[in-house]
Amino acid sequence: MPARRGWTARSTGCARSGCRGPSRTRGSPLFERLAIDVLTACDVAAAAGLLRVSWDEAWHLMDRAVARGLAAKPLATPAHVGVDEKSAGQGQDYITVVCDLDTGTVEYLADERRQASLDGYFEKFTPEQRKQIKAVAMDMWEPFATSTREHLTDPDSKIVFDRYHLMGYLTTAVDTVRKTENKALAAAGDKSLAGSKYLWLYSAENLPERHRDRFAALRAGDLRTARAWAIKESLRHFWSYKRRGSWLSE
Repeated sequence: MPARRGWTARSTGCARSGCRGPSRTRGSPLFERLAIDVLTACDVAAAAGLLRVSWDEAWHLMDRAVARGLAAKPLATPAHVGVDEKSAGQGQDYITVVCDLDTGTVEYLADERRQASLDGYFEKFTPEQRKQIKAVAMDMWEPFATSTREHLTDPDSKIVFDRYHLMGYLTTAVDTVRKTENKALAAAGDKSLAGSKYLWLYSAENLPERHRDRFAALRAGDLRTARAWAIKESLRHFWSYKRRGSWLSE
């Protein structure tokens, strides 16, 4: 007769970390410690496979670990704050992430990407403490800007739209101009913009050598797309200025 060995997991707790695992579950402190290490090394889906748990279970393990870390973190007001939204889960769910840009540490997490999501961060501080915030970097998501304006003094001088997102919008705008102009030109029998979509997506220094002659000819013509591209390129240098108003003198 084959022998069978079994065991019962006892409920244990760790006073320092706050981990507590109920009996007969995988939520013991030792398992959570392993899970955190695995989640640090790979994404949630891969970690779930390695740990033999569902995607939701892996996500909640990570969520609890982050909550414990934030609860143990002393409250301090960063001078330079970064705000972004991250996709969370397997649908259109988002979380709001606030970072201290000087230390590179995560300071706050909230569900969704609504104004209320960021309100919760600012409301942790007193009005006097919020005066220590010198800049808030964000994309052009209006709920984040609205929250910042409602909680900081002189907010418009402190909101910094980050380069990555803004240049992405400008590149999209150039492509929109190209589509409209190409349609009008093609209707008149002019195919000068045909097949040029990806040329306008390059920055000047990254344009492949094999395309430079054609692109130079397009830029030399009286094209609205060429003017839109030139505006986009000129704004790439905006972030290199170190003091307010210096770009106006050029």
